[in-house]
Formats: sequence, C-alpha cells, structure tokens
Amino acid sequence: EANNANITFAPDALPVSKGMVIAKSGNSGSSGGPHVHFELRDCNDDDDAFFDPMPLFLEKVADNKAPRIEQVYIYPLGGSVMGGFKRRQSGIVRQPNGSYNLAKPFSAWGRIGLGIKAYDHMDGQSNIYGVKHVKLFLGDSLIYSFDAHRFQYSERRFANALIDYDAWYQQRSIIMKSFVEPGNHLSMLDASLGDGTIVIDEERLYPFRYELTDAHGNKTVFAFSVKGVRNNQKAPEPSFKGYRYDPVQLFILDTLGCSIKMPKGK
Repeated sequence: EANNANITFAPDALPVSKGMVIAKSGNSGSSGGPHVHFELRDCNDDDDAFFDPMPLFLEKVADNKAPRIEQVYIYPLGGSVMGGFKRRQSGIVRQPNGSYNLAKPFSAWGRIGLGIKAYDHMDGQSNIYGVKHVKLFLGDSLIYSFDAHRFQYSERRFANALIDYDAWYQQRSIIMKSFVEPGNHLSMLDASLGDGTIVIDEERLYPFRYELTDAHGNKTVFAFSVKGVRNNQKAPEPSFKGYRYDPVQLFILDTLGCSIKMPKGK
C-alpha cells in the first residue's frame, strides 16, 4: 500500500454540529462486522499519534463483558527444544465452577516465550475487538505488559513483531506474543520489564498468570503452569547463509524476495 496524498484541513473547514450525521455503519474491506471507522489523532504530536477514544465514551457505550482467551501458545527460543515445533498451542477449557484450564498441558526446557489469541466483546454486539491491556505474570512477578493507549504512526512496523506474523500471513490468525522480539521498540510495551522470555531450567512447575483488561475495567484472569522437563536433544543449527558487507564498496543483495542496496562508505 502507498499513501499518495497528505491533505490538512483548517479548523473551520469542515464544521460539525450536534445531531449531524457524519458517518454510516458499513462492513467493507477486511472488517469483522458492521462498524464506523472512528479514530482520533494528536495533531500536536509530530508523529501524528493515534490514541484510544474509548475513555471519552465510557458512559455512552455499555460493556460488561470481559475479554476472552481462546488459545495459549508456547514458543521455543534461544536454543530450547520442543520436539522440532516452532510453537505449540492449547485451547482453553472452562470448568463448571467458572475457572479455566489448558486443554493440553505444556512442558518445555530452555528459553521460551508465551503468546495468546484473545478478543474483547461488548454488550449487544457480535463484533470482536482487540484487548486493551495484557499482563503476564510468572508467580507474583510481572514480566510483560501491553497497553493499547497510544500508537505512534512511525511505530507501525513494530506491530508486525508484536504478533506472530507467520501465523497471520499463513492463516490470518492473530496471535499476540507475550514477549518482546529484539529491536521491537513499540511504546505500548513496558520496556522496563525486560523481554518477557523465561528460562525453564528446573524440573518443576512454573506458574504463570494472564490478566486481560478492557477499557471499562472488565478483567479476565487465567492461571496455568508450564512443566520443566529436561530434554537432552540439541537444538538444530540455524540454516541461513551469511553475507559480508564491505563499506568501502557498493553492496547489492537480491535473494528470497528481499533486495538490499547499500552505497559504499555508508
């Protein structure tokens, strides 16, 4: 996609009065249901930041439904081995007492990361929405926090590292990683907590807890464990080819659908 125009209107160019129809609900494009696309931008921000408009409408929009977790995922990272899988998943089973369990228990050894597929819902609506605030705890320690309060336009490339892009590209499945990939500086992530990855190096249960909250304060809490199971299998060596860049001459690389050109001296 490309943006070919940037038009700025004067403050009084498009007058709007109370009761005026400014938009109609539709279901075009890749939307999940009829809706009005409405966004707010901070024009005082040089980056033209988007911010969440929901806090301005809490009294006008009914919402008593907490976010819902559909799947939990575990990723092998940094040399860990999980039977050759790039990720494992487990559905969520709701018990008669209202609690939740993993449909399939997780076991791992080495460094791992977690991820979830979760959606928010609102009263009287069939649409699904993203979750505003996601927290992940290991025991009583907060190790990951995502808060969709403000989005810098220049950060849009980091959003592809927030989700499992391979799952989105191959299956159109949105999995939110609960760990921070190297180089992801998305401001909606709390960088002070570290990268959210965990080293499983003891044969015991590691207790985790997700807390998902929407703009109205409705919260879903889900606790589960990952069992440490020693695995002596060696992680496979990375299968990639390296290329040497010499800054004193022109460098051109065209492979696997990726083209890079770096002038000499840069």
